[in-house]
Amino acid sequence: MRWPDLVYRLAVHDRLCGAAFLESCVGSDYLAVLLGSRIEIVRVAVEERTGIGAVTIQKRPSNTRRQWTRLKENRMEHLVLLGDSIFDNKSYVGESPDVIGHLRELIPVNWSATLCAVDGDTTSGIERQLTKVPKDATYLFVSIGGNDALINVHLLSDMTRSGPALLDELSRIADAFHKNYYNAIDHICLLRKPTCVCTIYDGNLEADVAPAAKAAVAVFNDKIYSVANERHLAVIELRRICNQPDDYANFIEPSALGGKKIAKAIYDHVQRRQILMKTKKK
Repeated sequence: MRWPDLVYRLAVHDRLCGAAFLESCVGSDYLAVLLGSRIEIVRVAVEERTGIGAVTIQKRPSNTRRQWTRLKENRMEHLVLLGDSIFDNKSYVGESPDVIGHLRELIPVNWSATLCAVDGDTTSGIERQLTKVPKDATYLFVSIGGNDALINVHLLSDMTRSGPALLDELSRIADAFHKNYYNAIDHICLLRKPTCVCTIYDGNLEADVAPAAKAAVAVFNDKIYSVANERHLAVIELRRICNQPDDYANFIEPSALGGKKIAKAIYDHVQRRQILMKTKKK
């Protein structure tokens, strides 16, 4: 019987409400489980004839001291996703995992991940989303702005104005986006939690509009980088991550594969930050 199977049966038979498998400790008789918000070292005895386990929570044995210390030092992160359909992509992947689903598969069992992003939201929707952020959130990830850009997609096919006139209009739109994006990030920073923002990716557009769209997206991303630098926020560059046609379910929404790559980028970012924080403490 595998340890996770055993802990599940223990949770059922011995009413360890909320028990979750963490890892086996030194010696086959002990393992670590998550009981509510506490990590406990438990001793397990399995009845050979039936295979049903019995568990007692005991004072940790001396030979598990090192692993116990490591478990206690590992911070239990709660990751929160804010923004639009780049994170809230369930409607586009069918039965396949969405971004939050992939993220929950990647993170350790004692971490949490919450989706507050809403498909279709613009920068103006962030303030509403923040009311749903759990109090125990430890890291915020923000992917917003794509729908702000889509509102002005008509510029790509505007043949009535000259190049300079279109650039003037794009500059005006970008300045308005900068103000709206800054306000959204300003509200997020009031929570005083580590925050990472994402750029807008290029999408999987048709060849006749892709070059112009990439140029326009670059203008919006310039504003995102500007705000991130001013507020000292980390940035995940989605243009490097979702860079293949299979990363998209349509011309702009992440597919299951694209969502998996986004989730991995989020998880990798948190892991790098944890290593950095531990290095600073030494």
